[in-house]
Amino acid sequence: MPNSLPPRSSMRKQSSALARRSPGAVQVLVQRQRYFSLPSLTFAGRWLRLGGITMGLFGAGSFVSLCLWISAVFILSPYPPRWLAQALPYLAKNWSDHPIQSWESIEAELQLQGRLAGDLTNLANLSQDPQLDNLRLLPVLGQRSACTRNCQAIVELRLYEIARQEDQELSLQLLDKLAIQGPPEEQVVDPVWQANARMGGSTHPLPLLDVKSLHKQGLPGVWLTLTGRWQHQGSPILYGQVLHVDLQTRRINSLLNWSSPPGRLPIWQNLDNQGLPELIISQSIGIEPRFSLYTIANTTAAVAIRLKEISLNKLSFPQTTQTTQYHNALFLAQQGLWSDAQEQLTQLKTQLAQQWSQELEQQLQLVTLHARISQSQAERIWSRPGQKLLALLLDGQWETALDMMGTSQSFFETSVLPLLRQDSSRLWQRLTASLQVNPTEKAAQIWGALLLLAKEDKEAAFKWLTENQGSVAQQEFKALVDKVQPDPPEATATETEITAVEEQPSIPSTTQAETSSIQPANTRPVVAGLFGTARPLTSLNPTEWRRPSGTSELTLSTGQQWYEITLEAGSINEQWQRLEVPDASSSEAIAAFWRSLGLRANAALHLTGSLPGQSQTVQVKAINLEAGTAKLLASGAATQTPESWIATHPNQWVTPPQIRAHSLAQVYQEQPQLGDRWLTTLSEHLGLDPTLAASLLQQEKAGAEGAIMLRWVDFTGDQQMDALLSVKPQAGADEAITLSNQETVHLVLSSDGDLLYSDLWNGGTMMGWLTAEAGTPALVANRSGRYDLLIWSPQTQRFQ
Repeated sequence: MPNSLPPRSSMRKQSSALARRSPGAVQVLVQRQRYFSLPSLTFAGRWLRLGGITMGLFGAGSFVSLCLWISAVFILSPYPPRWLAQALPYLAKNWSDHPIQSWESIEAELQLQGRLAGDLTNLANLSQDPQLDNLRLLPVLGQRSACTRNCQAIVELRLYEIARQEDQELSLQLLDKLAIQGPPEEQVVDPVWQANARMGGSTHPLPLLDVKSLHKQGLPGVWLTLTGRWQHQGSPILYGQVLHVDLQTRRINSLLNWSSPPGRLPIWQNLDNQGLPELIISQSIGIEPRFSLYTIANTTAAVAIRLKEISLNKLSFPQTTQTTQYHNALFLAQQGLWSDAQEQLTQLKTQLAQQWSQELEQQLQLVTLHARISQSQAERIWSRPGQKLLALLLDGQWETALDMMGTSQSFFETSVLPLLRQDSSRLWQRLTASLQVNPTEKAAQIWGALLLLAKEDKEAAFKWLTENQGSVAQQEFKALVDKVQPDPPEATATETEITAVEEQPSIPSTTQAETSSIQPANTRPVVAGLFGTARPLTSLNPTEWRRPSGTSELTLSTGQQWYEITLEAGSINEQWQRLEVPDASSSEAIAAFWRSLGLRANAALHLTGSLPGQSQTVQVKAINLEAGTAKLLASGAATQTPESWIATHPNQWVTPPQIRAHSLAQVYQEQPQLGDRWLTTLSEHLGLDPTLAASLLQQEKAGAEGAIMLRWVDFTGDQQMDALLSVKPQAGADEAITLSNQETVHLVLSSDGDLLYSDLWNGGTMMGWLTAEAGTPALVANRSGRYDLLIWSPQTQRFQ
């Protein structure tokens, strides 16, 4: 049979032959036989081998496909893809998926899209980095819908590189472009909203209008910001968006939105003198310091740069006995007690030594920045004791504030009580926080009781002290209140007091039933100054007006006409404020209001028109109170001008020409540091180039008529003269800047260089200011024929 085994004798012969072979040959033969006699692979092994073969084939196919795709790209497009140029900027220089374009073709392309090209900025002017020599930044402007002003906003930023430059023809190649959208309104007004809960914003994005440099030598790349202004009341809020141009990838990155109620650009400052500087954004309102602090993170080429905010959130703290002190320090800082928080964190840094981390140091620098401002406000010399007292309380200096208050009854009634009522929220927040950390602080307990006394009554104050275990403070509080607010004596008005009241003039009605004199007690404070707007009357209804007793009928002399004066504000207790108009149905209240105005029969008021030299004196004849509005009827010289006039007390109206003017160049020469601060503010606000400002000063030194004139006026009442700058249109002529439609722009700057007022904020012009026998002046601005009174607020440090 063909498949039967060989005979057993044949197998023995083969074995004998094999035995006669060499040992090495036998071993190799045995191994081969073992190899070929291995059992078949397992099921899992076969799948692994199949998977390996499949992966190999897939990889080979992917490689071939990639090669084919790259070949097709190179064939179809003369320019490799932009992502490759950005990933390999030096190897792939001049590569882009956009063709080289002339400046004319770029403008034509934008015009077809309904857009405009802004000013092409040479980034090499911002830094000495040679990589910037051929880079240009172009803002693209788009038309905003449904707007009346600032309708051209930045909608896109483009980064170009100069490909060729022959004669005056410039050829550019697009490297990157970034769509721009402004921050939402609610984010911009958030710092103000936290101080004034009545103010809020929508989610509508606000426009970004200008490009400004934020670059500082030593920083990686180029730093820029887009800016805009949001106007509500008083000074506008400056807002913007921080951008970074990465020179490694040649891309534009948007990093964060910001807003600044005091109107300051972000600045770089190295607070700890280590590493890169921090970005500081001022969000302070009045004397209340508030700053946002950011550090630069991820400076390696492999990771995009970003800004990391330094917060007051709790960090991982070494497991020591000082953990409670660290948490208390953060709590005090969050409640606005910056000086106390700085003191505790500084002690912790000394105690922890080497365990003090970089993140903890950043928190300390943030607290120190706020504490430095808060302490400077408390140490500042204020024109009014009440302002000094508020600064001490906001800084948590309870004992010093208590010593300053003293035991004067008049100071307590006129300054302390109004201060505690007006600023009760933020003061109570600090008081309770201080007592939570240090419950036995006697001075803080007394101030807490005083605040409740101002808001409620003595009973509530004593009850609060009892509940908070302030037995020692309760005794001192009682002794203090007995001196500053003694109980009134139980007595009726004497005959002398009634007689004195009867001597005051009264305002009878025009009906026969009310012709007798009115004799109410006058409890309203006397107004030391008035502000109103007057308009000529073409007809008069005598029944609408009430006349002082003893005056004749309402008649006019030859060449005269009637003027209706609407009262808006007055100087009361050395402070300009809106007038509170009583109910018109009460004759007694009307008589008291008339006496509070300080007006007698035929009292004189001063009228000022919008044209230079346009002024006259009028005589007050009657008063009308209706719908919460107070109006005076006055007779004066007839005029053909239908426009409104400014009405004030005589000798209270001041205009810039009445103050001696100085050359800004002279002040700059005498006080160069002060001049530098002012020029920086002017350059940022008006958009003037620093070299242009320097050339203007040189012209003034040469004897030419100054484009920027200066006058010294104390507008804030802090016993420090402020600068009233009058900027003529030629100051921006070389820059093609449209300052306004008026001849001169007025600005008010503090000695620290802060911009307190600008005509550009209100869209009008400052005509002058009102003064009283004491107190701060009030600005008057003309905005399209309407006069606005801007009153300085010591609390918010703004004209509003």
